[in-house]
Amino acid sequence: IGPLWIARTTLQGPVAEPNDQFTIQIRGDAE
Repeated sequence: IGPLWIARTTLQGPVAEPNDQFTIQIRGDAE
């Protein structure tokens, strides 16, 4: 699941900048 969220963030690119916080939250939850 780790690399999954990474790929998603890379796919979004800078467009997901404001969503970065959301991605970090998911990552922290998975940790």
